[in-house]
Amino acid sequence: MTNNCDISVAQEELVPRLILQVRSRNNTIDRMLDSKLTVDEWIKDESQKLKKNNLYKPVQCIEDFTDIAAEYVRERLGLKEAEEIGKALSLRALHTADHLGGFYSSQSFQGDLFFARLLLGVSKDVPVIPILTYGCVPLISSTYARGIITYTETCEALHIPIFPKKPTGAIATLTKGFDRGLVTRARDRALPKISRYLVKKEVKRLFNELYLREDILSLDRFPDQAFFIGKGIMDRIPQLTGGKSLIYLEAEELFAKLIIKDMDRKNSILYELLFNVSYVKRLNDLYDLEGRPLASLLFRGCDEEKRYFILSLEEDGYLRGRKNDGETVEISVKSEILKEKLLQREIIPDVYLSWFLTGFLRGFSFYGGVFQSCYLPDWHKLTLEALRSCGYYDLADSAENYDFSGYISGPIVMLYDTVEGAVNAGPFEVLAKMPEEERFLSFLKTDIRSAHEMGMFEFYNDLISSENKSEGWYESIARYSKARFSANIL
Repeated sequence: MTNNCDISVAQEELVPRLILQVRSRNNTIDRMLDSKLTVDEWIKDESQKLKKNNLYKPVQCIEDFTDIAAEYVRERLGLKEAEEIGKALSLRALHTADHLGGFYSSQSFQGDLFFARLLLGVSKDVPVIPILTYGCVPLISSTYARGIITYTETCEALHIPIFPKKPTGAIATLTKGFDRGLVTRARDRALPKISRYLVKKEVKRLFNELYLREDILSLDRFPDQAFFIGKGIMDRIPQLTGGKSLIYLEAEELFAKLIIKDMDRKNSILYELLFNVSYVKRLNDLYDLEGRPLASLLFRGCDEEKRYFILSLEEDGYLRGRKNDGETVEISVKSEILKEKLLQREIIPDVYLSWFLTGFLRGFSFYGGVFQSCYLPDWHKLTLEALRSCGYYDLADSAENYDFSGYISGPIVMLYDTVEGAVNAGPFEVLAKMPEEERFLSFLKTDIRSAHEMGMFEFYNDLISSENKSEGWYESIARYSKARFSANIL
């Protein structure tokens, strides 16, 4: 039997190796681990990208998008909140790291708090904090659970999904809302598994006071339920959000309406580009960092089981792809057909097209995670190349100077003590400990290198394939974090 000292030594040697593995796979993390900034200095540094980008006049007016977002909020909360979201979005900043239902994740949760501080640093008058949530993620994705995630154990996070195992392939944005039976079943499964009394108390309270609220249960779509649950959670910790509500906006819903509005526009840039044979050819010839042609990142198809599949735009003006059952699909991008398919949710906008419409054409700064901070600058470069090769010099020049390397979600500054170790704190752990604003601001004085080492739970999980993961990696990081970052424990 190995004694505790031997285990400690082994873990002491393992975690630096894990960090080296992660550094080799992502340039943003590698750069951050060499930075001398504190987290609050890093947030200020990131805000300079927004201020610089806002010096440039966008090609198309931002009200096309902000009006759609305001109407989305008006339908759910009212006129006052709609006006507030319009004012907040006038800053031209979008937090784009969250998946729909992913605010349970500690990384997403703490990233949302960083973004709130970024906007408050740019304008103390910002009335609410807008968060885009992307729903083109299957329910089977355990990272986002579509239920709850608690961080109370040294060996692993506890995932309690609300939805049953079938249909696991359905994407969140197309999912029917949960009912009382699903919620009570998830609650009754979760509570016996949570060993920490205060966290268990908060989980029980949120199930009973949020998930089981009649107005939430009455909603037909999961995205609308997630809208109110997300706001409800964050409204309970105003001392961490600068007293501002966080409004979770469903990306696919907003961008579909923006595409429809753009297609109706006289002299639509989008419509012209979709039917420019030379431009579409370039989109098929240009590959991003993950080896995907840009033409395959415009739209995704949705099958009868609410699962997505890849669609690629071809030079004859058709989107083509293959459903999960092998059936081939062919959809014209003529205006009326495309609008009908979007309204029927047979296709949804993909992230590249969403970025092109709001970032490239309307000058919004995107703030995402470690993946997005790498691939958006690459998309920007490739799009400029495609436009110039087809004679769109003025359009390319108008967006050339934007900085799309915005990064806000990934570091961790709050840990939860599991006795044997310390793990990332999500909303339930924060609600259990309820730090005051002064304490949270002191956490923001953490050096950015340490914040990324504390974020290794998610970085390692996301960047290292299952077959290459070291045994006991989660527990090793937990023990490492407690030994080194006790000042960050709630």
